[in-house]
Amino acid sequence: MGDTMDLRPGPFAPELEPLGFLLGTWAGEGTASFPTMDEDVRYGERVVFEHVGEPFVLYTQDSWVAEDGSPLHFERGALRPGADGELELVLAHPVQGVTEVSHGRLEGTSLDMSTNTGAVTRTRTGDPVAAVVRRYRVWGNILSYEVDMATDEVGLTAHLAAELRRQS
Repeated sequence: MGDTMDLRPGPFAPELEPLGFLLGTWAGEGTASFPTMDEDVRYGERVVFEHVGEPFVLYTQDSWVAEDGSPLHFERGALRPGADGELELVLAHPVQGVTEVSHGRLEGTSLDMSTNTGAVTRTRTGDPVAAVVRRYRVWGNILSYEVDMATDEVGLTAHLAAELRRQS
């Protein structure tokens, strides 16, 4: 057999340095609520921000119903530097048939992202998501976030809130 390919990430791109505090695996619990839901749902969650040797941070999110461990939601995507100090978040929500492109800014260890200057698209059978706003905050080994969502029927409303602890 020939030489094996080295899959280790290369050097951290300088434009990603301000995002270094996010790197790692975070896990914890949160609560989902929305006017169209019968009741609030407690969920467990794992989020990974990973350097893969390219000028973006790979983002992976998995959540499950806290009560019974059944799968709840998945997101896959990337956080990447944009123009003029802006950040871009590109996500796929496969269960919902939705994609999200958000733009935002980093202030210290706070990251605010919104689809207001981006886009939400959906498959023909996708959920009626119209807009998403995300706020991430990191204090030491704690990452907390809130997500607001709008649908075709409901205006922008609080949807998710969670607190995750750094695992690695």
